[in-house]
Order: sequence, then structure tokens, then C-alpha cells
Amino acid sequence: MKKRLVWLLIFAMIISSVYVPVPAYATEISESSVTEEEEEQIDSVIGDEENNYDAAPSETIAGTHYAQELVDGASYTLTGDTVIILQENDNKTIENIKYNGTECSLTITGSNKGTLKVNTEFMPSFENSSKTFTLAGGKLICKRVYAGGDITISDGELNTQFINSCLGNVIISGGTVVATNDDIQYGIGALKDVYISGGKVTASSTRLSGISAGENLKISGGIIDAAGGTDKGNKNYGLQAGDNIIISGDNTIINAKGDNKAICAYDEWSISESFKIIQPSTGKFLNTKSKEVVTSDTEESVNDAIIVPASQTFSIAANTTSCDWGEVEYNYTVPAAKTVTIENTGYGALKLSDINPDSIKDFTVSKLSSTYLLAGEKATFTIQPKATLSSGEHTIKIPVNTDQSGISVEITAKIKIGEFDYFFSMDEKCSIIPVVKEGYDAKTVSATVQIANTCKKTLHFEDFSANEFVVEFLDEEVPANTTSGVKFSPKPGLEV
Repeated sequence: MKKRLVWLLIFAMIISSVYVPVPAYATEISESSVTEEEEEQIDSVIGDEENNYDAAPSETIAGTHYAQELVDGASYTLTGDTVIILQENDNKTIENIKYNGTECSLTITGSNKGTLKVNTEFMPSFENSSKTFTLAGGKLICKRVYAGGDITISDGELNTQFINSCLGNVIISGGTVVATNDDIQYGIGALKDVYISGGKVTASSTRLSGISAGENLKISGGIIDAAGGTDKGNKNYGLQAGDNIIISGDNTIINAKGDNKAICAYDEWSISESFKIIQPSTGKFLNTKSKEVVTSDTEESVNDAIIVPASQTFSIAANTTSCDWGEVEYNYTVPAAKTVTIENTGYGALKLSDINPDSIKDFTVSKLSSTYLLAGEKATFTIQPKATLSSGEHTIKIPVNTDQSGISVEITAKIKIGEFDYFFSMDEKCSIIPVVKEGYDAKTVSATVQIANTCKKTLHFEDFSANEFVVEFLDEEVPANTTSGVKFSPKPGLEV
């Protein structure tokens, strides 16, 4: 309660100092700690409140407008409820948009292929809680999003430095949200609650927390990447709430990092039992009830944490599941080896079962380059067909198993060896064994035929007897692309 009172007091002081619109509901630095140099840096990024709107023509608008109606380079002041519709081919750049009056709202909707860019300020207003902003489609690029009341994002794309509901809530149920800045603000902040139930959200600051709720932070869906600052003078977290942090949902994935802690709930922390918390730098599983993970009243620190449903904790993938060399000739040259890459695509560390090369026939397979992978890490091994394989198809399956049941990948290696054709050709101009008389001398009667080795490797020959002749090769080995000879001699004692 004392801490909350301090926040409210600081918040009141900051509202009175318009040139530094930093909500103080979660910051713990005093006004005197902001140096003159830091003030100039903030002004250089968010602009001068008093003189920002004199550079371009200004117009007051309300009601529904197509983005095509807006004038490039102009400034617009909202006087009531306003809707801007982006069409598919819109690409509009204006100077700024600001609120005027006690009750205003702005909704941007339409095609997500249309873009609206705001060069300087965007809704610099935090003095009235009825001023709201809604993004329901299209793409908005701006320096910052401020609203006194609720900021609601259900679709589309928002790319900005920070999002701040000074007196209300931030509600994100879809779309893509990027809110990152250097040394200025929270990525996403609200004086009251922050609700995230869908979409892809990236929020970071080098000075303060990534996502900060003055009261409750409730996440029930979406993919969230939140990173807190590195300023040692502040307590910075990936996720921060003045009261409670509540995590639920079947498709919620959170990556939180902070200089002080990944997550900080000043009061209660609640997370569904279906989740796992993993420290990615070590692969260690963290106790979901542990104060060292999520509270501010311990000196122990967990700076990085991934929160993920248990069913999505582990997964593995290969860059290819099939190594196929196709068909090669019978007298083939061994083809080059193929490299297989195994990646830990989940969030928890995995131990891989190594490959036993001696148990694999027809292929030469290496061992894995690593058998322990943290999230995102990779291991490789190679596969190569062996030499002198017989004709036909040769196929093997290589499983890569892990220490987690059901988490594995299988690689198939295949090569087809062509059919045996011939090893050599004979000279057409061969000698003919003459007619001999009975009682001939077999040693002096023979015919020699020239042969050519047309293969790509050395051939080996052995003499043999065939029917009534003896076959003798002049050379036992005939290298590739060379010639030799074979001599045919009648066996002695053949009948007339």
C-alpha cells in the first residue's frame, strides 16, 4: 500500500510536468534523478509539446473518414468520436494526431495491407479518462500511442516506441504489436490493468520494464516477448504488476527478460498448472510457485524465463528427413556426403541419443556433433553411401531419439545402384583357331582376342576353363580405359 501511494504521488507530479510524460505508477526513480541531458533526449524523441504542430496545416476532424481523405504532411485534431478506414493500397503519411475536448475516441480499421504513418506525436493526452484508442485493422506506424482511457487492439499491426494508457487499461486480443524504445518509457504500460488474450506482442525498454500494469496483468493467450531495461538505477522486469499477475490459456507463450527479474508481481502470482516455466539460458525448469521467479521480496534473481503450455514444451525438427542420391551407374564413384541438421525447436533442453555408425549397413554415418541442445540450438551429422554396393535400391532409416517420450525425428537415406552391364569389349578382328590334325599340341594352338576396359575402375581377371577350351588372360588387372588380351586354347585330346 505504501508503494502504491508513492506511485500516485509521483504520478501527480509528472502530470504537472508535461514535458516528461512518463507515468510513474511503476517507476521508482525520483524527479530529481532525471538529468537535463535525459530531458533533452526525451524531447528529441517524442517532440516538443508546444511547437510540434506548427510545421504543417492543421484540421479538426470527427466521424468516419477514409485514409485517402487525409492530406499528406497535415496535422489532425480530434473533436469527437473518429474512425479512420484504411483500404488495401493506402500508404498515407501525416504529421501528427492529437485530442481536443473532454470526450474523444479514435478507431483505426480496414485492410491490414493499408498503412498510416504518423511522423511526430500521436494522441498526446492523459488528462481525461474518456479519451480512447482502438486499432481494429490496418497498419499504424508512429512514435507513441497515448490515451487517457482504454487502448484496445484487436487486429492490424502497430509499430511504435511505447503504448501508455495513463488513466485506463491496455487490452490486446489480436494483431501484431511492437512497442520498443531506448531509455524513454515502458514498452507497454497502463495505470490500471493490462489484458492480453491473443496476437503477437513485442515490448521492450532499455530503461524500464517491458510490460507494466499499475494494478493487474492478465495474460490468457498470444505470443508475448517482453524485455526490461538494463538501467541499474531502476528495478526493471520483463513483466511487472503493482498487484497481481495471472497467466492462463492453452496457447499462451511468454518470453520474459529483465535486468532485475524476468517477472515481478508485487502482490499475488497465479499461473495455470498446465504451464511450465523454463530458464532458457540454462534449460532449468523453475518452480511456478517460487518467489525467486515472480516476486520482489527476495534477493535471488531469475533474469530470463519462458512460460509455455506443457504440451508445447518440447519439440525437435530436422532440416531434411530424406537424403536421396537417386540412381547411379553400377561402377559409380561414391557421391558426396549429405549433412543433416537437428534443431531443438521447443523451449526445454533435450538430450539426444547418439548414432551408432557400426550398426548401419550400406551407408557411412557420423556421430552427432552434440547430444545436448538448449532451445534453438542445433546438432549435425553426415550420411554417405558406401563404395561397391550391389545393384538395386539401398535404403536405411536413422532415428534420432531424445530423453522425452514421443519427441524424435527419423531420417531416411536412399540410393539406387544401376544394373550390371559389361566390363569390357572385344576386338572384332580376332584370330581364328586353325584346323589341326589329331594328336595336336595344345600349347602351340591358340587364338588371342584384344579386350578394352571401358569401366571407371580397374578390372580383375582369373583364368578359367569353358567347355573344351582354356581361357587365359594376359593381365590379371586391367586399369580403367586400357586394353589387354585374352587367349583361347583348345584342351588337349579333343576327339575328331
